[in-house]
Amino acid sequence: MSCDTYLEAQPPKNIIFLHGGPGMDPSYFMPYCGEVNGNLYFYKQGSINEDANSIFCLVEELNQFIEMNNILNPILMGHSFGGALALEFIKEYPGKIKSLLLSCPVFSIDWVDEYVKNTPDGEDEYVLRDELSESDNYLEECMFYKDKYFHYNFTTIAESIFKKIDYNLVLRRKINESYLNKFDCTETVSSLEMKTLLIYGALDEVVFPAHIEKFYSLNSNILSHKFNNSKHFPFIEEKEKFTRIVNTFLQDI
Repeated sequence: MSCDTYLEAQPPKNIIFLHGGPGMDPSYFMPYCGEVNGNLYFYKQGSINEDANSIFCLVEELNQFIEMNNILNPILMGHSFGGALALEFIKEYPGKIKSLLLSCPVFSIDWVDEYVKNTPDGEDEYVLRDELSESDNYLEECMFYKDKYFHYNFTTIAESIFKKIDYNLVLRRKINESYLNKFDCTETVSSLEMKTLLIYGALDEVVFPAHIEKFYSLNSNILSHKFNNSKHFPFIEEKEKFTRIVNTFLQDI
């Protein structure tokens, strides 16, 4: 006599991708994240509320996006500034998110201190970066700093990615002025109870590893993976490894 065990198939996970910037768009996730298992949603900040001028507006807009698309038990995948947005959303809507994926996130103004500390002529260089962020050419800034964002093997891909982005300079300026000069998600990180996957680049010259390592040391629920051959875009620079790790994580939640 034999006994067969049947495992009930899990419904696909609902994953919302939150891009960085602020003021970039989700185009840079595609097609590099296309093999992540689940229903993938790519949300552009400011696409619903064109007058969004604060982190609160973006949190409310993200909630509206979730409601409009009837997304149940969403998983947030936040990259860079998108990580801070994900944490602010969880703070405002605790219990609404099933799990959290973060790639090279910023979680407090401390990231600037690490940037200055780890960059030659750090203070002067950051002033230059700040001046560029106030210019009318967001693409020019990205091109100027592409070697900080991407490993040198990805220079051509970096240029192509940055040229495809539909930049929102107005939103960027508003969020920089009202939020990014003073934000701190430390308390939210410390109190996270959901399973959280953190992926970061060992070579990142934008959000330095020291900032990231402070992040995951705050909470034992955070599972971290360092990508040794990546800078700020590990899901592009080490796509296969990223897909494998994320899909394994998704199986367990």
